[in-house]
Amino acid sequence: MDAPHELSGAVAHALVVPADASCTPQELMDFVNAQVAEYERLHHVALVESIPRSATGKVQRRELRERHLRDLHAHAPHPSTLRADDLT
Repeated sequence: MDAPHELSGAVAHALVVPADASCTPQELMDFVNAQVAEYERLHHVALVESIPRSATGKVQRRELRERHLRDLHAHAPHPSTLRADDLT
């Protein structure tokens, strides 16, 4: 899925339900990024417990996107707490 980005407009994020508890988001991102073009690279991988689906089994993309963006904003540092070193 895409997520808003200040400079490029949007970047790729992946939400993954892991089959193996030993894999990390960084390992998944490294694996995917080694196989795709630069403009397709993932900028964020989040491990989730489940993907919301409708009664017919279709992925509810709107709900998934809203939930992910809400979680990102909840964990992002407030701009007033950023130092100059954090921006480089």
